[in-house]
Amino acid sequence: MSQTSSADSEFRSWLIRISLTALAVAAVTALIYPLGIAVPVLALGVLYLVAVLIPTLFWGWRYGATAALFAAVCFNYFHLPPAGHLTIESTQDAYSLLVFSVVAGVTVALAELGRRRQVEAQRRSREATVTAELAQAMLASESSDAARAVVAHRLTAAFGL
Repeated sequence: MSQTSSADSEFRSWLIRISLTALAVAAVTALIYPLGIAVPVLALGVLYLVAVLIPTLFWGWRYGATAALFAAVCFNYFHLPPAGHLTIESTQDAYSLLVFSVVAGVTVALAELGRRRQVEAQRRSREATVTAELAQAMLASESSDAARAVVAHRLTAAFGL
């Protein structure tokens, strides 16, 4: 039963994340319309990178890559001529879409690298804190048996053993 509820929970989490990713892309798509009056639409495609970065930083590269795919499709469908079609009218638009896709891919990779480094730094910080606490506990113990008991208790608490 817990396996089923775990799978349900994972599915709900995935569905929420994909929905928020799509919402971020939709928000940028809507934002480009009023800005397109004053700025060339091709220049505004870079705004989609924000919608690519957010899910990458929070949930990982798979969601960022999904956002990049959503963004490329939305940019093509809603903003590149002929609007309302998934076709590309000029080579300039094709190159713009290609450049966007490459930049989005690099952005996803770099953001994922930064996210992984942050997770690793947090893990190392926790380890350093536990090590310092263990050293302090061992120095404060009156005997080696007491020190071992304190160390065992602290390790169990720190790592959920």
